[in-house]
Amino acid sequence: MKEEKRNLWTGKWVFPLVTFIAFLIHLKTATAADMLALKTAGIPIFIHFFLLLNLFLLSVATIIIVETKSRSFSNIWNNLYMANFATMIEALTLTIILVKQYSTLNTNILLLIALFYTSAIILINIAEYLVTRPVLKKKMNLMKK
Repeated sequence: MKEEKRNLWTGKWVFPLVTFIAFLIHLKTATAADMLALKTAGIPIFIHFFLLLNLFLLSVATIIIVETKSRSFSNIWNNLYMANFATMIEALTLTIILVKQYSTLNTNILLLIALFYTSAIILINIAEYLVTRPVLKKKMNLMKK
């Protein structure tokens, strides 16, 4: 039964799902042809890029963990998987906070917050790759079919 559950979820739907959700979030401003519609949408374009980039990076981290979890049967990978999921929720929460504070804070401060958070996510990916590389003992194919 446990092996059946593991085969049902291989992580190959994480990236397409995150891409589809990001497309739905960005759909309101992407379909507008008028510049006024872009300004009245309320969400600045750099916050859209911030959200898309962070969700992409976190989905790559989730794929790394799922790939390692399929080869190593330790319980630590479950904890890391749930931590990646919580970090995705944290990125969404930070995006909501940035949207709400966009009108009151300086744009440079918001850009610095987004830049430092994105660099932290990149460092998380590097750390997870370095932790999982000895377990897998070969290069990972993150874009497998």
